[in-house]
Amino acid sequence: MVDSATKSLIAVMDAFPSSTRGRRLTRHEWESVLAERANISVDLERRCKRFVVFANRLLGAQHKSAAVSDPRDGVSVVVDSRFRGAGVRGIGQRRMNALTETGRVSFEPDAGYWNRDSTGAGRQVRYGWEDELAVLISNDPNQPRAVPNIVVGFNPHLPGSGFAAAAAEMLQHIADRGAGLDHVVLDCAYMATRPEALRTPLMNLGAKLVADYPTHRLGVQAVSESGILVDGTWYAPSLPVHLQGVGREFARIRGGAALSDRLEAVKVLNLKVTARAEFARQHPRDSDAGDRDEQYYPYKSERWNKVYGLGRGAFEAYAAASARTVPNTSGRQRMRGATAQAFLSVLEVIGTNARILQDFRAAQQRPRTRTEVFPPLMKDRAAQTAGDPLACPSTRPRRSVLSCPAFGATTTHPCSKREVGN
Repeated sequence: MVDSATKSLIAVMDAFPSSTRGRRLTRHEWESVLAERANISVDLERRCKRFVVFANRLLGAQHKSAAVSDPRDGVSVVVDSRFRGAGVRGIGQRRMNALTETGRVSFEPDAGYWNRDSTGAGRQVRYGWEDELAVLISNDPNQPRAVPNIVVGFNPHLPGSGFAAAAAEMLQHIADRGAGLDHVVLDCAYMATRPEALRTPLMNLGAKLVADYPTHRLGVQAVSESGILVDGTWYAPSLPVHLQGVGREFARIRGGAALSDRLEAVKVLNLKVTARAEFARQHPRDSDAGDRDEQYYPYKSERWNKVYGLGRGAFEAYAAASARTVPNTSGRQRMRGATAQAFLSVLEVIGTNARILQDFRAAQQRPRTRTEVFPPLMKDRAAQTAGDPLACPSTRPRRSVLSCPAFGATTTHPCSKREVGN
């Protein structure tokens, strides 16, 4: 009954229908499936949007029932992608072209290849999908533990393809739930895409964008009659040249040099960031309705570092919690298809959220301050009485070294008067 109900639910949201999921299709059968999908492409697009609405309504209901944030305030999130393996071997385009009519394609032909590092020596290629996730963070960077780091948005896509548009669609669903978006933290991959894919929709939603930039987008990004856009912030056209390249200088010191040299360089660049903020205060530019700042805070400023670090730490915290949610892979996996796999991924996210919420409530009930006064580790030598036979002066030798024959370990035991841990 559960299996039948699940398949009926997935059928109305399946944007990747196929004749069978129990065996590998031949190349001829796979081409017939693609032709059938092309004939009903409009209906498949509706199914795809239906699944995104379904997944985000589930996560929105879980977030609302948890009551961990004020619904009258905006929601702050960090957005990033997480790879999800297909569990089967894929087939590349070159092998696909070399197949005969009776040659077999992959069990999951709708998945794609994911390159962890396409340029370096640690190149790793995996086969599956990517899930766009929005992890909840605090609106106040000075209170990072005010809310649990649960996922409140979900949207699957092929690896490395359409992630910006998927993130924009997911954030639109989150903004429509209540008070809208507050802070949105993004990494440099999203800022390398076209503005109309993600940055423009975020501006239209009124989100406070806090994002890193790829190296080629740092520095002067746009010029208008009333100002100059540098590292995501508009300044007066008279901004000194040595303050325009602060972002590129930060990118150059990320690696290669010694730690002490990097710390000294960061101190110098922080002074330049402060000088740039002072210049903006002393030289306000003429307001232009057509020019909107990309960054809500000046790039690499103290406030920017707090919010961006809070977001990245929250996503890593969720990734660590997600690693504990291990699906049961024993036996034969009977559910196949991109939509069915994404449905299972949503259930895994909900389960991870439940565990994070349980830990969050337990931490709130646990006392934060200690009421018991512990004795010092080292007693005052003047407080020790000379006639005390149990006194342990520093001149008294330690006991002999003992060896444990069972384990071969060697330990040194202090005298009985000395406190544990000293």
